Amino acid sequence: MRGSPFPRFAGGPGQKLVSLVSGIVLVVVGLMFSVVLLAVVVVVGAAVSGYLWWKTREVGRMLRQRPVAPQAGHIIDGEAIVVTEADPSDDDVPPAAGKR
Repeated sequence: MRGSPFPRFAGGPGQKLVSLVSGIVLVVVGLMFSVVLLAVVVVVGAAVSGYLWWKTREVGRMLRQRPVAPQAGHIIDGEAIVVTEADPSDDDVPPAAGKR
């Protein structure tokens, strides 16, 4: 192959066999590590989700026992902004541009 970025080495059958075996071994070892890593991630995820469930189960129980409708005169949450329009007869209103 002329112009190929990968050089070709002429190797004997022994060298090709060693290359093939080492490649297969590397693939198998990589798969073993990925399976172990996946198992660790699943176990840690299950442990964390179980811990969070255990710590928040009391909060869920309290929310289910709470009355649904608010009591009379009881404010759950609120926010208000009072907006008033300025009266033009106020003294603190500056005169319009050009009028004096």
